[in-house]
Amino acid sequence: MLLLRASDTLSDQARAKLEKGFATDDPTRKLKAAWDVKEQVRTLLRTGSLEDA
Repeated sequence: MLLLRASDTLSDQARAKLEKGFATDDPTRKLKAAWDVKEQVRTLLRTGSLEDA
């Protein structure tokens, strides 16, 4: 469920658990890349424009 959480709502412990999961269970780094894109989309939707993002 950590993948569904916003990065700014993760505790240090949750962030470490997520990073450990990426390191051990995501050999192609595609899952991490998808999560990073999700976070970028969240930023864009929150700001409303590409320039502000």
